[in-house]
Amino acid sequence: MQCKKVYYNKYKNLNNKEEAFIYAKKLFDEDNTYENYKNARNLLNNVAEIKDFKAETINKLKKKDSYISMEILSYEGDVGELFNIVSNYKIDEGYYEFKYLVKSLIYRCFYESKITGNNICELLEVIEKENDNGIIDMIPLLMDKENKEVYLVKVIEILRKMVEFHFQVGTRSSYAKGAYYCSVAKDIYEFLNRKAEFESYYRNIMLQNKRRPALRDEMERRMNN
Repeated sequence: MQCKKVYYNKYKNLNNKEEAFIYAKKLFDEDNTYENYKNARNLLNNVAEIKDFKAETINKLKKKDSYISMEILSYEGDVGELFNIVSNYKIDEGYYEFKYLVKSLIYRCFYESKITGNNICELLEVIEKENDNGIIDMIPLLMDKENKEVYLVKVIEILRKMVEFHFQVGTRSSYAKGAYYCSVAKDIYEFLNRKAEFESYYRNIMLQNKRRPALRDEMERRMNN
């Protein structure tokens, strides 16, 4: 592997992209890391080559490492495939995949927007601090209003699953996490002008959890934040 790195750096420094790509791809084939993928991908010159390399990569990783696949798809802006990966999991099996998808889509939808929701702004700050692969460095894509709304509705669905997951754990700290993700959903509902839907959702949570004062306290505290 070390020899391949030497040749990759040599040809890259000589601006010989074709030879550099050969060694970059070999490095990625031996060590499937996000960094190695980007090194190879960014040496390609046209859309068709990039598309083929991405498809080949995702196909290889499909049964091997879903998380790296998600990082690559997030970077490339392939939102549909991101949802396909997550759809294979139940929340308790793929919690971190669900969480990654939420962060990726919220960042893609809002990082250039003037959003007033305090909870989304807080999450965006967390995302930038954590600097996950495939999110902060994602390729900017044009997104029309309709697509954005479709994605955000799906994000709400995932957030609601995450809220329920944390509430079922039954500890004070898990109630706080559930309430936090509920507050992010609240901001998205309001952004989509669907405040009444959130209020109905919130009321149902509070009614269903009359005998969980700690949960209700965390929800009230977070909603009044």
